[in-house]
Amino acid sequence: MTAESNTPSNPPPKATTQSPSAPQVILQGPAVFVVDDDNHCAQMIGTIAQQEGCSVTFFSTSQEASARLFQIKPYVMFIAQKNDDQHYLRLCKVARATNVAVIVMSSTASEAGVISAFQAGAIDYLVKPFAFSELLARVRTLLRRGSKAKDAESLRAADLELDLLRRRVTRG
Repeated sequence: MTAESNTPSNPPPKATTQSPSAPQVILQGPAVFVVDDDNHCAQMIGTIAQQEGCSVTFFSTSQEASARLFQIKPYVMFIAQKNDDQHYLRLCKVARATNVAVIVMSSTASEAGVISAFQAGAIDYLVKPFAFSELLARVRTLLRRGSKAKDAESLRAADLELDLLRRRVTRG
């Protein structure tokens, strides 16, 4: 290892793979939250969202996602419904109140579970396991809707940019 690689002027390369076991961010485009402790499912959703140009943040619990909801306002949130966790319903309500599209995922298709998810503000309900192609179609549909009706997240004039979500102004 050379001394050059440790200097602050040479930042380390960005990681290309992320594990959904802890809150981690893959930065690109519109923000997507994936709240699921099933790593396989979370990775599948993350892969699709990345392929569609989204930034993905993984969480294993609803509480972790709630803590970050106002720091990184996602465009869409995939939330796994767990039988013993009613916190996801509160997260759905808060997310919808802030205009975040919520898709609930569950291993059961009970009528009561589906109804409670929609009443809490979910726009869609997926039963696990679901097909990769079905998930891709749903993500693309959401992104198409957003590109037509999405509020401006930033304003740009000359070399100034105003980030409306983070309330920051940058030059250059």
